[in-house]
Amino acid sequence: MFSDRNVADIFPTPLFSYQVEDNDGFNAYVLDFIETVRKEEGWDEASLAGKEETLEHLQSADQLHHRKDAKRFVDVGMAATHEVLDFLRYKFDDVQMTSFWFNVSRPGYSHRNHVHPNNILSGVYYLKTSPDCGDIVFDDPRPQANVLLPDAKEVTTFNSHIYSVTPEAGQLVIFPSWLAHRVAVNRSKSERISLSFNVMIRGEYGFNRAYS
Repeated sequence: MFSDRNVADIFPTPLFSYQVEDNDGFNAYVLDFIETVRKEEGWDEASLAGKEETLEHLQSADQLHHRKDAKRFVDVGMAATHEVLDFLRYKFDDVQMTSFWFNVSRPGYSHRNHVHPNNILSGVYYLKTSPDCGDIVFDDPRPQANVLLPDAKEVTTFNSHIYSVTPEAGQLVIFPSWLAHRVAVNRSKSERISLSFNVMIRGEYGFNRAYS
């Protein structure tokens, strides 16, 4: 009946995942860096004893990329960012990391749906994970796609409206900053530790006839 079939994956939303090589103790270096910042900011375990209500979700200041001792991770994050931008074939003069922080998610914690405004790409690097520590969940950005939700005999990227990534230590995930995402409940008995960052391209934006 049909001689050929072609399916075009139009308007795809890219999600990039890298496994970072643990060369020269990279993960140990990052964990040491985090412990240093935790103590400097005064919310390490000793400083927060008796303040359990603040321990559910800990988040550092978001300008850590300016620190000299953060350079090794910043270099890794920016190397992946340049690969992603090259894949997307964007033109730009420069790319800058605009923010960089770390998160400590304790058992029972979940993070609300959110985006990262005024950036083009966002990334999260997982340092410490365990089974059931909480997936990162991305929601379909097309609200009209939820008007009709037929039952599916097999879940694929063409018929699902959420996409979950189960974090693994050493995994770096990069996605568009406008893509809404959330973190499922940490149902494990240990902390999940991750680093997050945002980047923005610099230069002339847009192109001729870039209007509707």
